[in-house]
Amino acid sequence: MIDQGKTVESAFSGMVRVIRWEMKELELDPMIVLTKHKDLVVDRITLPSKWYVGMKICMEKEGRTADFTFCHKAVTSYDNVGDDYDNIISKVIANIETFIRNGSNWVIYSIKYLDLNIGVYSPIT
Repeated sequence: MIDQGKTVESAFSGMVRVIRWEMKELELDPMIVLTKHKDLVVDRITLPSKWYVGMKICMEKEGRTADFTFCHKAVTSYDNVGDDYDNIISKVIANIETFIRNGSNWVIYSIKYLDLNIGVYSPIT
């Protein structure tokens, strides 16, 4: 079950906000989570905007657990948000894989939530 996302932080009359999707079930695969939530995330992006997606992942190593946040550089979207999101999926997954591959020895224990951080603005023309 996927929730519809809730605004957890807001500033400047809602022009800057964080929308969070908390995992209702145990999720272990970041690619599945990012793909499953694509339509929900894309539908919440107001154009034009600058935005990024962050994912809070609980990882385990040698009997210890710790939370890590993986995200990408902010994207400025004027159109084709779906294409921008697809590119972001690859960048977030690459960040996670690089972290694990570089000898961290951390293993994904669970995915806690997915955040959309968004700032809506009016570009100067």
